[in-house]
Amino acid sequence: MPLKNSIAKMSDNKMISNQLLLLTVAIIAAGARFFELDGNSIWSDELYSLTYSRPELSLGEVLKIAVNDVHPPFYMGLLHVYFSVFPFNVSSGRGLSALFGLVSIIALYLASRESLSRSAAMTVAAMAAVHNFHFFYSQELRSYALVFFLATIGVWLWNISSRKSSYFLAIFAGACFALLSWTHYFGLMFSGLFVGYGVLLELYCLRKLTRTRAVILAVFCAGLAFLIPVIFEDLGTSQYWTGKVTLSEVAFLFTQLLGGKFAALISLILIVWTATKRPSLSIQDRHYIIVVVSFLAIVVIYSLTRYSMLIPRFSFVLLPLILILLASFCSKISGNRFVTWILIAALSYPTFFASVNVYDRRGSGHRLKGLVSKVVEARNNEVVIAPKQKVIETLFTVYGHRDMKVLPVNEHPASAPFWLIFTHNVRKPDEVLKNKDFDVLKSIVHKREVAYLLKTK
Repeated sequence: MPLKNSIAKMSDNKMISNQLLLLTVAIIAAGARFFELDGNSIWSDELYSLTYSRPELSLGEVLKIAVNDVHPPFYMGLLHVYFSVFPFNVSSGRGLSALFGLVSIIALYLASRESLSRSAAMTVAAMAAVHNFHFFYSQELRSYALVFFLATIGVWLWNISSRKSSYFLAIFAGACFALLSWTHYFGLMFSGLFVGYGVLLELYCLRKLTRTRAVILAVFCAGLAFLIPVIFEDLGTSQYWTGKVTLSEVAFLFTQLLGGKFAALISLILIVWTATKRPSLSIQDRHYIIVVVSFLAIVVIYSLTRYSMLIPRFSFVLLPLILILLASFCSKISGNRFVTWILIAALSYPTFFASVNVYDRRGSGHRLKGLVSKVVEARNNEVVIAPKQKVIETLFTVYGHRDMKVLPVNEHPASAPFWLIFTHNVRKPDEVLKNKDFDVLKSIVHKREVAYLLKTK
C-alpha cells in the first residue's frame, strides 16, 4: 500500500507540473500574440475582411458577398457576428485571430496526447507557441488561425471519439471538418484527405468501419452537401495559367511550413534519420504522413499544371500534423530532449530575433496604415475617390477617420483637386480616368498602394 500511494503521489505531482508547464506556454503564447495587435499595417486581404464584414451590413448581405468571393463564407459570417458585439477596428479583429491561435495551442496539446507522451505533447505545444507561421497568422485578420483551430479540434475529436466510442464526440468531429471546409477550400482538401484516408486505413487494418468513423463520415458529407453549390460557383471564376513554377517556390513553401531555414534544416535531418532507422510507426503516424504527403503532392502538381498554389498560407492547415509528427520523430531518438530544445530555439529565431520578424513585417510591401496617415496629413479638404469606394472608406474608418467620405470615380470634382487611391492592384490615373486631362499635383507611392492628388484641366 505505501508503494502504491507513493507511485500515485508521484503521478499526481507529474500531472500538476505538466499542467503548470502547459499554463506557462499558454501565458507566453497569449502575451506574445496579443501584444501590439495594431503594430503592423493591415494589408489588402485584411482590408477586404474588414470591408465585407462591416457591422452596418446584415448577416444575409455578408453571406451573399462571401458566397461570391473566392473563399467559402463561414469566416466572414463569423467575423460579422463578432463585430456586432466588439469594436470595429484592426486590433479587435486581429484579437479574434489571436484568440483562435491561443486556444489552438491548447487543442494541439490535447490532440497530441492521443498518440504521444505528456512530454512529447508539451513539445508540440511549445513548438506551435513559437512557430513563425502560427504566430504570424494568429495576428492576421484572415481565416487562417480559425483554419488551424478547426483542423486541430477535428484531429483531436477524430481520435478521442474512437477511443471512447462516443457518438456525441463523433458528431462534433464531423461538424468540425465540415466547418473547416466552409472556412477555406484548402480546409476542404485537408478534411477530405484526413477523413477519407482515415476511413480507408481503418477498413484496411480492421477489415471493418467502426460506427464512430461512420458517424464522422456521415456528418462531414452532410455538411459538404450544402457547400456544393458554392464550390461550383467558385469553379466558374477565371483562373490564371501558371507557365512555370520554380524550385525556389517549392523550397520556400516547405521552409515556411517547417518554421524557417534553421528549423527546416533540423527537421529534414530528423525526418531523414527517422526514415533510415525505419522505426515502427503507429497507425496515427501513418495516417498523418499520408495526409501531409498527399496534400503537398496535390498542391505542387496543380501548381505545375494550372494555377500556382505554392503560397505557404494555403498549406497552413497541415501545420498541426507536421508538428505532431516532428515531436513523434524526436521522441524516437536518444537524446531527444537536446534535439527538442535545439528545434524550439531554431523555430524561435525567425519569430522574434530575425531582422524582419512577426513584429516588423517590412518585407510584406504593404503600408496601408502609413498611406492613410500621409493622405490625412497632406489633405486640405479635397475629395477622396477610389475605384473600390467601400474598401477605401473602410480603410479610413478602421484607422480612426470615420468622417472621411469616399466617392466613386465617376463623381470626381470637375475643377477642384481630389485624391485618387489604389490598394493592392496599383494602376495609373489615366487607366481609371479615361478621356480626361489632369495634372498630378502630388503622389504618395508605396510598393503595393498609391495615392495621387489630381486636378482636371
